[in-house]
Amino acid sequence: MANGVLDAHDEMTVSYEPKSIQQIFVSNEGDDTADGLSRETAIKSRKRLMQLSLGNVEWVLMEGKATNERLETEAAVAVDFLQDKSII
Repeated sequence: MANGVLDAHDEMTVSYEPKSIQQIFVSNEGDDTADGLSRETAIKSRKRLMQLSLGNVEWVLMEGKATNERLETEAAVAVDFLQDKSII
């Protein structure tokens, strides 16, 4: 299960492993052509986040709950699409 914590910057860090190796920065203002390795090169979409989430990583959601809610909405839309197409 994921554990999310807000910090002083209203950033939410979500860890799936006890000890993270790499952080991926996600922002509502991010750019999916970026590498996501810093605040300045944050990515935006859930799709790009999943591409970069191979291995032991930690997500930094730069707008905290707002970014998390947007990512959850993206996931729900994807599930709805797959269900409509009878894929899942």
